[in-house]
Amino acid sequence: MKRYAFTVAVFFVVFLVVGTVYAAEGFYASLNAGVAIADDSDVDFDGGYKVEIEMKEGMAVSYAMGGNLNEFFRAELELGYQEHDFDKAKDPDFGKVDISGDAAIYSLLINGYADFKNTTMLTPFVTVGLGMAQVDFSDIGVEGIMVPTSDDDIVFAYQVGAGVGIEVHPRATIDLKYRYFGTSDPELDYYDTEFSSHNLYAGIRVYF
Repeated sequence: MKRYAFTVAVFFVVFLVVGTVYAAEGFYASLNAGVAIADDSDVDFDGGYKVEIEMKEGMAVSYAMGGNLNEFFRAELELGYQEHDFDKAKDPDFGKVDISGDAAIYSLLINGYADFKNTTMLTPFVTVGLGMAQVDFSDIGVEGIMVPTSDDDIVFAYQVGAGVGIEVHPRATIDLKYRYFGTSDPELDYYDTEFSSHNLYAGIRVYF
């Protein structure tokens, strides 16, 4: 049910924002891909049992539509996805054990950018984004034993970052950027957890 609610919210926000974005001067679309490095996640099970999950490096992709608000500021609507395989669970009594399963995060954020224009082809920028994300923990297993804890939750999401745009054509810019991505704590059926990551992207921004 939560998955369908997130999908409906995505379509509603897209239709609401796309008209405003398209009307902005310098309408653009961008596509980004890169590596996501997740922080360790504390998992608090019902009943008081706690573990810490380590995740492997994952992949992150995003698609955005945006527009220049003026010479120095722009805004965009971004759909994002990232996924991670679980690696280890740190138990306070037994130490580290191998763990299977994965985390998938679907996000919808409105990002604002401040571009530091200059006379070169390089434009540094900083960014901040706010929105929502669906955090999905699936198929958790400890040393071959499956644990019935696959679930998802829709939560508040945010990101902050910085990068540089490299103008390779009057209508095309290569973006290299770092983002810290985080969410409020998802509340799942059997436990509460948390999620945050450090994401490195390379992308292309094309103006129309």
